[in-house]
Amino acid sequence: MIQVYINNNIIHSIDGLQFWIHRWLSGSDLKKIALFGCPSLEKKNVFAAKRLRKFFEIQENTVCSKCVLKQSCKFVNQSVWTGDTKNLNLAVVMRVIILYALEWVPAGLAVPIDIKDSVSKLLKEVLKLSRSTA
Repeated sequence: MIQVYINNNIIHSIDGLQFWIHRWLSGSDLKKIALFGCPSLEKKNVFAAKRLRKFFEIQENTVCSKCVLKQSCKFVNQSVWTGDTKNLNLAVVMRVIILYALEWVPAGLAVPIDIKDSVSKLLKEVLKLSRSTA
């Protein structure tokens, strides 16, 4: 069973399936969100977004160069993930998409409708997956 809970605004997942999550979620929607950028400037959220980009082999400068938050970001163009890039952790995905879904983004960051649509689709897929594995 996939268990997802919020603790101090942090998303956690507990399950062996978390490393195979990329096989059950829409790759095109995940990649679209990865290309959009980071949902906040908080270190854990930035690192989660960067892990998502690393999984899709997206260069940091591709995303950071057009980011409206780059002037305030401590991690511009930095690659922070040296671990397993062949699997994607559910906690990484959820940390990024939940912030977009709840609109917990900095005031200067305008999230386009296509990103919101991708987030919505991914959340529905996660819910469907959690029901099917329960």
